[in-house]
Amino acid sequence: MRASCRSTRLFVPCAPLQSRASRVSVSRAVPLRRRRPRAQLTGPNGLPNARDVASAAPAIIRSGKLFRGAAPAALAGPPHNCAAALLRSAHVLLDLRSNDERRNDVAAVVRLACGEGFERRLHHVGLLNKRRVVWGLGRTLDRAGVARIATRVVVSPVTARRTIVSEVDAGGLVLLNQILVEAGASQIGRALRIVAKGVSSGSVYVFCSAGKDRTGLLTALVLHTLGVSEQSIIEDYVASEQMWDDDAAVQLRVDYCERLLHAGLTPQHWVGAPPDVMEDTLRYIRRRFGGLDDYLLKCGFDETYWHLLRTAMSPSLSPSLSPQTRAQ
Repeated sequence: MRASCRSTRLFVPCAPLQSRASRVSVSRAVPLRRRRPRAQLTGPNGLPNARDVASAAPAIIRSGKLFRGAAPAALAGPPHNCAAALLRSAHVLLDLRSNDERRNDVAAVVRLACGEGFERRLHHVGLLNKRRVVWGLGRTLDRAGVARIATRVVVSPVTARRTIVSEVDAGGLVLLNQILVEAGASQIGRALRIVAKGVSSGSVYVFCSAGKDRTGLLTALVLHTLGVSEQSIIEDYVASEQMWDDDAAVQLRVDYCERLLHAGLTPQHWVGAPPDVMEDTLRYIRRRFGGLDDYLLKCGFDETYWHLLRTAMSPSLSPSLSPQTRAQ
């Protein structure tokens, strides 16, 4: 392995390579019903992991309003008609990636996928960066863990970075989501407000690198707001695990493996989308903030946007009090 692959440069992962054998073993261990992404959006020359959020609860969510998936830059070539139509007609393209990730985009690929002038529809709300990872890690670790990192900082910045990478790698996807919840609250609130406004006037495509973890957390909060059961929220997250079997994700899979190794992270800690990751994330939010409604209020997702989102995406639902009204 090249020396560069051993670098301790901090990288915020979303969805890395998973071997076929490990995918099979994980799949057999998951007792949840799987939903495959819509074939017309994925497949050859399609968007990896792309699907309509309404597939999580089609009985109560209006289809064609909110879509989720991988970044348009992940396309292996010119998008097929359905994927191109989605990207070019979306009222809002919501990018949850960091600035460092966006710099790797090939502008010509994105322009070909999204159409000329797509920048006017693009909203960038980076949920995590290196500073937020460090801050969020400090909020999730116990005193011993914080002291361990503080001691390394005294030794040298390089030693501190190695310790932080080691802590994040050991915690895997569960710790990543906890860091997102802690350090990304204001950005999550901003992203949710953009979604609410976007679906009220058109369609929205929300994405991170692979459309799995950052996108998965944001989608989980949207589904909760729409009254979707926790079981269905978990199933929607688990559906992302199947993207690695899709032809559209071949190059994305290779790129993620290289980036994880380059960052000094262990691919096995970041594979798939097992149900316990979302289960633990929802449990963590309840323990830290009292519940998802309380967390949404902390994020700045107030009554106005709560009603805006529900009216646009679940018009058949009977009117009910918003979390803010119930708290009064």
